[in-house]
Amino acid sequence: MSKRIYMSVFWVVLGGVLVALELAGRIEEYWGSMGFAMMVVGLIQIVRLARYKRDAEYREAVDVQNNDERNRFLANKAWAWAGYWLGLICA
Repeated sequence: MSKRIYMSVFWVVLGGVLVALELAGRIEEYWGSMGFAMMVVGLIQIVRLARYKRDAEYREAVDVQNNDERNRFLANKAWAWAGYWLGLICA
């Protein structure tokens, strides 16, 4: 769990550096926008992880959702169909 928090903080810091460099005129606007997106994703992950740690009911719901074999079956079936259609479209 702490590894995820560290990675989220890393994304926020890296995003902040990219935004600062873009505002200083050192890099292109594309990379500044990418940095802003990294910051947003990192902050959302930190909020989700903090809620997971604090709220027992939310933690249980997330654990059930991630470990339920029916959900895994449906997710695998969806990936299979997506891959099948991607292959057909690309061919």
